[in-house]
Amino acid sequence: QSTSPGIDSGSCISGITNDYFGISRPYGSTCDIGAYEFTVGPSPIPTASPIPTTFATLTPTTIPTSTPFPPTPTRTLTPLPPTPTPTLDTRRADINHDGYVNISDINAYRAQRGRICSSTTANCADVNCDQTINSLDYDIILSQVGTAVSSQAPRCGYLSSQGFVAQYFNDPVINGVRVHLDSANQIFTRTDTAINFNWGYNSPGIGVNVDHFSVRWTGSVQLTAGTHTFTTSHDDGERVYVNNSTVHNDWINQSATPHTFTVTVPATGTYPIVVEYYDSTGNASVSLSWN
Repeated sequence: QSTSPGIDSGSCISGITNDYFGISRPYGSTCDIGAYEFTVGPSPIPTASPIPTTFATLTPTTIPTSTPFPPTPTRTLTPLPPTPTPTLDTRRADINHDGYVNISDINAYRAQRGRICSSTTANCADVNCDQTINSLDYDIILSQVGTAVSSQAPRCGYLSSQGFVAQYFNDPVINGVRVHLDSANQIFTRTDTAINFNWGYNSPGIGVNVDHFSVRWTGSVQLTAGTHTFTTSHDDGERVYVNNSTVHNDWINQSATPHTFTVTVPATGTYPIVVEYYDSTGNASVSLSWN
């Protein structure tokens, strides 16, 4: 109020030059009492503090460059031995070729179950020609029991070849003894056209060990009457059977060394041959030929 006794009745404080609304002090002859100076007219609106126009400069954070993963090495895969294509001719269920599928054929299957036919097997129980005598063949025989067979089916194609049925095994240690050619450790079966291999320090096929493996080749050989010379080389051990007789037995660890032996047959014909081989460690090779 213009009549207030506080107007021009105070003392100015050194260093304070404006009142609360920014009016210069003193407005009159001396400073008013209190925080405000009396002025004629409305009190001015205080001036707002200016908005700062200068902002802090942000320093960008440098993201460290990650270390790239090393390149994945390229691996060359050895293909699996070809899987034989089964060929089904139900006439093969007449295993003993007596014109009927009956209990005698079931018994013939049971006698061969788990085995592999060779080119010299007279009555092969591999009914579906998948190179394994198993429950699939048994099921086919059962489905044909009581059937009359008017003609004999052709033999499976792999039994007509001149190659060897080759069984490949891993050789574990059981009860402290290295076991060779064990059916429980057979990895695969294939047909090898000849026995002439130099695997070096490699595996003979997928799943077979680089060291400590064995192979059994089963086939037949055409021989004329008389004496024949066989030549073999093997690292490590080898056994050879011709016409069900042992003709070479060198079942020991050794480097590849040529060996020769003779086989005498009484008449010209086809004779069964079985070759068994094992590799211990290091280089692996085996070959067999005859005149």
